[in-house]
Amino acid sequence: MVEEKIKFFYPIKTLPISLTGEFCSLNCLHCSGSYLKGMKTKEESLKILKDDAFSSVLISGGFNEKGSLDIVSNLDFLKKIKDLKKRIILHSGFISKSEIDLIKGLVDVISFDFIYDEETIREIYHLPYNGEDFKKEYLLLRRNIKTFPHIIVGLYKGKIKGEYEIIDVFAEIKPSTVVFLILIPTKNTPLQDVSIPDIEEIKKLFQFSKRKLRLTNFVLGCMRPKDKLRDEIEIAAYESGFNGFVNPGNRLKNIVKEPEIHYECDVLYY
Repeated sequence: MVEEKIKFFYPIKTLPISLTGEFCSLNCLHCSGSYLKGMKTKEESLKILKDDAFSSVLISGGFNEKGSLDIVSNLDFLKKIKDLKKRIILHSGFISKSEIDLIKGLVDVISFDFIYDEETIREIYHLPYNGEDFKKEYLLLRRNIKTFPHIIVGLYKGKIKGEYEIIDVFAEIKPSTVVFLILIPTKNTPLQDVSIPDIEEIKKLFQFSKRKLRLTNFVLGCMRPKDKLRDEIEIAAYESGFNGFVNPGNRLKNIVKEPEIHYECDVLYY
């Protein structure tokens, strides 16, 4: 069997877009709208996308109280992007089957934050759901559009709480690829002063996950701490069998020889 190459992703050709500007109704504790500030508005993006600097877009935005994006009123915008021949990644949240039917053929990939612990869902995301609701939504999305679940390690106030249960669920429903993110205590959010799990806890979770999901591709996504800890997390992921890394650091680049390199968001290549 030929060993699959490690993939490195530098997503400089994927433009992040917020459908709601900087506004978010949910104000999740780990974000509070902070990550929307670095995204382009709809109006800005249509101007930028007229040239060839970007070949894909990541569309997200502030979610409403049901954890959803407004799909219906943004259909024309999605069609304009598709007319520009750009691939679309949608960070969808919870959307209905009727909305999914509307975006088939427009959206190439969906990224879905998968949470299972009820306290995390209610206290961090402020949503009236439970873990089974997240499981049902993911399966609904996956049946209709290629969908990749994301796990945010340490999401519950910097603690590992519910991540192992997610992996147990995944052992049943067998996603082809899982993207792992690591909580960043972000300035001007309620979680700005929390400590994230230490590297041994993170490595233990990575190794457990790979044992349970041997045939699943594991990707280390773009959200993770910087500096020395970033290197340690990347090495722990590499040693645990991850085969995709977004914006890898120098230490990992010195270890991995001749990686497969892409310049768009990772979920477009699995």
